[in-house]
Amino acid sequence: MNPARLLRCLAGAVVGLVAATLPVLAQDSTPVRVTTSAGAVEGLSTAAGAVNAFKGIPYAAPPVGELRWQPPQPVAPWSGVRAAHNFAPRAMQVHIWDDMRFFDDGPSEDCLYLNVWQPAAAAQADANAALPVMVWIHGGGFFAGATSEPRQDGTQLAQEGVIVVSMNYRMGVFGFLAHPELAAESPVGASGNYGLLDMVAALRWVSDNIAAFGGDPANVTIFGESAGSMAVSTLMASPEAKGLFHRAIGQSGSALGGPLPDLATATARGAEFAAAIDAPTLAELRALPAAELLTRSVDWGRFRPNVDGLLLTATPQRVFARGEQARVPLLAGWTLDEGGPAALTGRAEPTLAHMQLAARERFGIFAERFLTAYSASNDAEAARAAADYGGDRFIGFSTWNWLEEHRRTSGQPVYRYLFDRLVPLSASLSQPGDQPRAAHSWDIEYAFNVLNSKDAPWTDADYALADRMSAYWANFARAGDPNADGLPVWPTYTPANDHPVMHLHPEARVTFDDHRARYEFLGDPSIPFVPDWTLAGSAIHQQVPPPAGFSRPSVVIDQPIGVFDGQADIGGPYLPGRASYEPGNDTYSLTSASSNIWYFRDEFRYLWKQMEGDVTLAADVRFPQGAGYFDRKAVLVIRQDLDDNSQQVMSALHGGGLVHLAYRAEKGADMAEAVHVETDYARLRLGIQKAGTQFTLWVSYDGEPMHQLGEPFELAFDGPFYVGIGFCSHQPLTYDSTAVSEVVLENRAGALRD
Repeated sequence: MNPARLLRCLAGAVVGLVAATLPVLAQDSTPVRVTTSAGAVEGLSTAAGAVNAFKGIPYAAPPVGELRWQPPQPVAPWSGVRAAHNFAPRAMQVHIWDDMRFFDDGPSEDCLYLNVWQPAAAAQADANAALPVMVWIHGGGFFAGATSEPRQDGTQLAQEGVIVVSMNYRMGVFGFLAHPELAAESPVGASGNYGLLDMVAALRWVSDNIAAFGGDPANVTIFGESAGSMAVSTLMASPEAKGLFHRAIGQSGSALGGPLPDLATATARGAEFAAAIDAPTLAELRALPAAELLTRSVDWGRFRPNVDGLLLTATPQRVFARGEQARVPLLAGWTLDEGGPAALTGRAEPTLAHMQLAARERFGIFAERFLTAYSASNDAEAARAAADYGGDRFIGFSTWNWLEEHRRTSGQPVYRYLFDRLVPLSASLSQPGDQPRAAHSWDIEYAFNVLNSKDAPWTDADYALADRMSAYWANFARAGDPNADGLPVWPTYTPANDHPVMHLHPEARVTFDDHRARYEFLGDPSIPFVPDWTLAGSAIHQQVPPPAGFSRPSVVIDQPIGVFDGQADIGGPYLPGRASYEPGNDTYSLTSASSNIWYFRDEFRYLWKQMEGDVTLAADVRFPQGAGYFDRKAVLVIRQDLDDNSQQVMSALHGGGLVHLAYRAEKGADMAEAVHVETDYARLRLGIQKAGTQFTLWVSYDGEPMHQLGEPFELAFDGPFYVGIGFCSHQPLTYDSTAVSEVVLENRAGALRD
């Protein structure tokens, strides 16, 4: 056993004997001082003098009083020496998860403090020996968490030759409330995202001060887990954070898995919240005691980031797709057991029969493609596949999408991992019947190399994995590459390398992306998440009388879809909608009949019709006046086969004012053409014309004549094909339900420009 590991084990024994104290690697001892831009701070040496720890350094003014819901303001300088011996209070929050153990005096609204772990040798080093800096962003869904958790202690990681920084930031209603009066008082009309702006302020503090600790402000890595990982991807998309970091690590999560609300939607929800708690004005909201405001906000669920026009000028998905993100090396991945089988099979046992039934009820005509991607031949394999689906829907897909988009548009190296060590169970946190697993967040102790922060029966294999994982992380921070002599080779994530995945496991191995079909399935916008309308009569459809003028019965979709609704990550509202068809003139319509509809970006609802021969198709899309940015989503598609998107023609609208009109001739190919139109239109017509093997795409806005997009192209479709119309909304539709959005497909004679 090496000396460092012996020290950790001895410290763990002390922790076990003194359970009421903070798990530490060695007792803090000798005072050490550093002068920052605001004044001198005094930390303590730790780990037998190998590391200096500075805790509770203010990086911004306390966000209280009139500074509640303001961007972080500069910290007031102090005279003398400020003690930085203990963690500062954590941000306002209620107790959520039992595995989060804090060792601070919080919660408090006065929470904008950070910590620095400095290798002791850096205190004597000159500027030419400046060390790489790793800035940690804790997770907790943007409403829980803090830096004082023992599993986030930077002492061991700093001994890899890096400076470690962690910060608290505002969360929940304090960090993400948007309100019309807040937007009005902002010089740029922004509101919300104060917690993310806190992170930017901490990065600016690092840029201004880390050299005094021996760190290199030109070599900063941001890394985080869960919401912290989502924050990393968001900061990569933020113009406010450009130039403040140079590498990124994401552990389980990104902001590229679902939409963020626009500012109008976020401020409307904030105004609704304020009125509901009898504090409709900003003055009244700021006058509420912090504890009372927190209590009143709990029933409103989560307050989340939004596209505010300041921190974010577009959704992260859009920024990455355009290649406008921070072009830095990226290392990201997730754990094996991010979710469970209940996401697919509910309360039923995840047997093969139940999995197949759930797939057919949820995916209808796409069930076979799902069951191929999540293949299983017996009950044990079905339980594993259903759990994989739950983890992919929760975290895996968004992280995969982040890796894919950054690899495609950044020109920077990308590394992917899967943490699949079945972690020994903590006696104090496990329940009877629990089995070892690689659950969400259970990789944090390994990345920080602080296994003894948790009471668990660790083995030498676990300690070796923690040594290796923390070395990979530090190497990546040092040079943008996790590889070094003595470590298993970690190849870059590229198509040329067959998308390799490093398995973080005691038995290190690299595999190819053998589950790629799963993420392509989840990312296919034409896959509905309830049965197709052609399957009317299944258990989750109801036949209703046809509306006036229609001879075919309509179908009401009324099915929980298990996506975030602004109040919870999983399990939200119902999705009412009406689909109808008039065979007399081949006209379809899809109308939304609810005033509160939420979807993920990939959850279009489609109407499909089999056709053959030449067609001239026009899809009229009408939006209610005042519909927000994300309330405008439509797509017109011709597909050769519903179970395989390898042959597809697409004419699509995505987002208010952003139009993509393109064709895709083979699976995974980039769009051939794209038109970006920045208008606040209320009507749009999409068109596809098929004449033999020649296709032409068309578009018009607000009733103007149709115009052709690009040149006609050749694509051979053999035999019958399918025509689909899809429509979705990502945000609550607040207009009256009588002013429904509508998509009408018309198969008509003549040119579309008529």
